[in-house]
Amino acid sequence: MPTIFKAAVLKEFQSPLEMHQYPLPTSLEPLGALVRVEMAGVCGTDIHLWKGQLPIPRPNILGHETVGRIERLGDSLRQDWTGLPLQAGDRVTWSSSLACGQCFYCKEKRQPTRCLNRKAYGISYNCEEPPHCNGGYAEYIYLRPGSAIFRLPEALSTERVIGAGCALVTAIHGIERMGIDWHDVVVIQGMGPVGLAALALALDHGASKAIVIGGPEHRLKTARSFGANECINIEEASRSQDRIERVHHLPRGFGADVVIECV
Repeated sequence: MPTIFKAAVLKEFQSPLEMHQYPLPTSLEPLGALVRVEMAGVCGTDIHLWKGQLPIPRPNILGHETVGRIERLGDSLRQDWTGLPLQAGDRVTWSSSLACGQCFYCKEKRQPTRCLNRKAYGISYNCEEPPHCNGGYAEYIYLRPGSAIFRLPEALSTERVIGAGCALVTAIHGIERMGIDWHDVVVIQGMGPVGLAALALALDHGASKAIVIGGPEHRLKTARSFGANECINIEEASRSQDRIERVHHLPRGFGADVVIECV
């Protein structure tokens, strides 16, 4: 096994990523794992991070939508987040966020995404500090104890997992808390990856009609293939009042039961 790894590193905002080498961890925490990266996605958030629009430490190895194969496991890590056995060679993905499990939001509210001590792979860690491999834009990543690791079935392609890695779970998080009742009329604003995921989930949850508002046209074409009943192109209905009137008119004058904002 190699002793060093290569990574594409963000050293300065709005500057090209630079290739650097770092030492791999020589030992693992009992519940840690070292994973060899197979693929990492480029999320819209990564663009914001690269531009300096969100505060992150630098230098930083970006990449929070990642799939890889387990290279080494800590002595006490034997199962994934769902209870499936883990071993070296398994193809896995994991939640980008790492909650502390001890703060008010983790223990009392059971809302780990609001954790007061929340960290995220590819965002929160300075890669000059050990264990260095903290993001997906690298040959290896070290998963800290408490990471939500999921073993992937071989029939599920890596490309599909990456495509859903951030957008789908973001949409699930919102819809689980909002709730969609059977026969609801749902409006989804924004047809990026999160909006498309929300559309699919709304229909899966029983929405009787899904109205999407967005653009450009090729995104709306994708939305139609996902099952959208009506598409409002923002390039054609540029005024908010026009869009409101269209939405009220489409479900027989009663408007929407649920509106999901994904812009």
